[in-house]
Amino acid sequence: MKKLVKLFLLFIGVAVYGQNSLSIVDGEYGLETDFSLDVNLKTDTAIKALQLDIKFDEQNFDYKSSYNLNKDRLGGSESDHVMTIKKISTSDSQTDKLRILIYSPTNKIIPTGDGKLFSADFKTRKNNWGDHTFELMSVIASKEDNTNLTLELVNGTIKILAAFFDYNGNSQTGEPDVADFGKIYKDENFSQTWQNLKNKGNHKLIISLNKNELTNFTLTKDGNPISWPIEVAPNSDYIINVAINTSKIASFEESLFLESNHSYDNDNRKGVKEFKFKAEIYNENKVIVQSNADAENNKTSKVKVSINGDENITSFQFDIIPDQRIKMVA
Repeated sequence: MKKLVKLFLLFIGVAVYGQNSLSIVDGEYGLETDFSLDVNLKTDTAIKALQLDIKFDEQNFDYKSSYNLNKDRLGGSESDHVMTIKKISTSDSQTDKLRILIYSPTNKIIPTGDGKLFSADFKTRKNNWGDHTFELMSVIASKEDNTNLTLELVNGTIKILAAFFDYNGNSQTGEPDVADFGKIYKDENFSQTWQNLKNKGNHKLIISLNKNELTNFTLTKDGNPISWPIEVAPNSDYIINVAINTSKIASFEESLFLESNHSYDNDNRKGVKEFKFKAEIYNENKVIVQSNADAENNKTSKVKVSINGDENITSFQFDIIPDQRIKMVA
């Protein structure tokens, strides 16, 4: 019976603790984007004042020196609560803190309830995309009897979103990327991987066709024609194959122009990017003497001589040096 009582008391204690919490709401925003950081308060006991610090990464966020106190959570029209925010530098050069105090000049309570208490306005910087923690610290919730209410603290995660276009070749220099396939024999069936278009960011990358000047190069994805624009998921590649028309002897140099929603304006990957394709289709003029012709001892055998070429000729001359066991008769 004593064990049952102890277990029951332990359960009640955990349940009561869970009824009082201060939490920062998670969010996702792009680079250089204004947003409001929402802070929620859940209590089953009234308090008369609340003080807290919020620690954040100053390398990736700017506090805009503005905020909004939600009077609905503080008693509605009867509330005369005020809020002060002071930015405090820390010993860590990478972070800053906001010190926040909420109270009533006439000692009105912050009533029990659950909802948004206030929001503070920030802007993301153009540095590092990814997950960043906003940490609650040094929280003091003063009850009416001047004791402190214990609050469960729930930190928030703000994800900075960015699409990051990359590819094999001159993605960093801004120069046209050149795919030179070299010399290819006429009528050869030529197809191979051209390019891995990559999204190294954490937000979907959209690549659009700006201009297509390809006439002798055909691009496909998994054997199918590409339908622009294409979407590349975060941390993924989009592999494109190229086939080349080898039906005529010629040298080809053609271009494809692509653009994307790459998130960094001052990066060479931003804007219209040119991709050049080069190939030389060739044929060799050859005189070919038949090999493995049928032959018998002391009998005449015919050996065919052929010419492989794409140019008109009026005559040709060549030497044949047979094996010493073979006599040429004509």
